[in-house]
Amino acid sequence: MTTHIVQACEPQYDHALGLSDLELIALSLHGVGSRVPSLGNKRRHLQRAAKQLEAAGSLRALLRSAPPSLQAARELIRRAMAEDLKHANAFRSPRELDHFLRIWLSDRNVECFAVLFLNAQFQLIQAETLFQGTVNQTAVYPREIARRALELNAVAVILAHNHPSGTLEASQADRTLTEAICRALQTIDIRVLDHMIVGAKECLSFAQRGWL
Repeated sequence: MTTHIVQACEPQYDHALGLSDLELIALSLHGVGSRVPSLGNKRRHLQRAAKQLEAAGSLRALLRSAPPSLQAARELIRRAMAEDLKHANAFRSPRELDHFLRIWLSDRNVECFAVLFLNAQFQLIQAETLFQGTVNQTAVYPREIARRALELNAVAVILAHNHPSGTLEASQADRTLTEAICRALQTIDIRVLDHMIVGAKECLSFAQRGWL
């Protein structure tokens, strides 16, 4: 987020850090905190939050099935982070890129393949999910990535896909696909700066592993 937005939100964010999981769920889903609730109301909201968490099985599963209000708040955060990447060198902002990708892709229950299209300063032009598959595989077409890159006048891309299992292991298929995309884009002078695998808590970078 931009500096003035961060400064405006810091007190509320600090307050949120001190809340329990159930209190955060209640605040997000039921509006607890917008006014001082009675003890009885607060207890009822926390009980409802506990039931929702138990039914979902985990925080990650709860986020996957979150109501529109919570999904909308999450999407606003993603868009605010994308705005930052439009004014910064995405390739040289690994922490911001990591956070952006995890907010965007880490809780998907199917595998999604996304591309960040960048300009000559490696600033974000557009971030798009181009392909979506099953829980453990996605059909990806390098020609479609090349076509979209040309439409957006991109000079470089960062590839990303999630592993719904949460693991960060790169398969041989992942590496073979990356090589095929690199070859396809090289013919039209577009660089592949990185391929990020998005896990539950962190991302794996092909560039940092020396695979590009």
